[in-house]
Amino acid sequence: MRFNRCGVLLKDYIGDSVMASALVRSLAANSGELTLAASPTVRELLRFPNFQPNLVEVGRLSKPVQLWNVAQQLRRAKLQAIFLVNRSFRSALAARLSGTPIRVGHSTEGRSWLLTHAVRYDEAENEAQSYLHLAQALDIQTPFTTPELYVSEEERAAGLRQLQGATVGIQPGARHDYKEIPVAVLLSLVDWLKEHGKRIAYFGGPEERGKLQDLGDSAVDLVGKTTLRGTLAALSGLELMIGGDTGVMHLAASVGTPTVTAFGRTPTSKWGWFTAPHQVLQAPNGNMSDLSADELIATVERALCAG
Repeated sequence: MRFNRCGVLLKDYIGDSVMASALVRSLAANSGELTLAASPTVRELLRFPNFQPNLVEVGRLSKPVQLWNVAQQLRRAKLQAIFLVNRSFRSALAARLSGTPIRVGHSTEGRSWLLTHAVRYDEAENEAQSYLHLAQALDIQTPFTTPELYVSEEERAAGLRQLQGATVGIQPGARHDYKEIPVAVLLSLVDWLKEHGKRIAYFGGPEERGKLQDLGDSAVDLVGKTTLRGTLAALSGLELMIGGDTGVMHLAASVGTPTVTAFGRTPTSKWGWFTAPHQVLQAPNGNMSDLSADELIATVERALCAG
C-alpha cells in the first residue's frame, strides 16, 4: 500500500526516536509526503539525505487545549493515514479528532476503539520490531528493518575534532538513577581502559555534569557541551561506547559505533542491541548497584577484541 500523504506521531524521547527510524524510513519510501508529529528535536534527529518531512510540532498532550491543537494541525495536514509510535490514549484521541481516516497503533491503554487498525503490543519484543508491525498491519513493505541515523561527512569530521583523539566513550550518568552504572564500577573501568592505552571521552546532558566529579579530569569532557547532532557526530568516531540503558547509547549504536550497554531493571529483549558488534549485559536482580566491575570490564574487553 502506498499513500500520497501519511504521518507518524512520535514520542519526545531519543531512544524511542532512534528505534522508530526504521519505521519512519520505510513509510517515507511508501509515501509521497510524510509528516512527523513530533518535537523539532526529533525531526532534527531523523534527518536523512533526500528526506524532508513536514512537521506538526507536538509537546505534551496532558491538557485538552494541547491535544486539540495537535488534532487540528493533523486535520490541516489532510493525511490519509497516521501511524502512532506514541502508545498513549491521548495520542490516539488526537488522531481520531483529526479525522484522519486510517489510524494505526498499538492496542494499549484501552484505546483500540479510537484506531482503525489496532496492533497487539508485545512487552518483551524488541521495540524497533514492535514499531515496524504498525506498517506491516497495512501490508506495507518495510525495506528498512534496523534502526539507523544519518551523519554527513562534514559532521563526522567535526565529531572527530571534538573527540581530540579519544576512541572510547563513556556516559557516566542517565536520566534515571536506576540506569546509572555505579561510580566505583566506572572508576575500575576507567583505570582498566587507561592501562590498555585508551583515551576516554565522557558524554551526557548538562544535567549529568555532577557525575564527573569522582571520575578525574584526564578524559575529554563533552558532557553538556555538544548539540544533539554534535553528539551524534562525535559518537560516530568512536571505537566503542559504554554506558547504561540511555538515549545516548541508542544514538551511538544507530551510527554504527559498537556499544556495551549495562541494563538494570529494563528488559534487554525490549531495548538491547543484540546484533554484532554490540554487547549487552543485565545487572544481577535487575539492580545496577549489583553490577560488578569485573563483569563490565570482561564485556568491554570482548567488544574491543571483536572490533
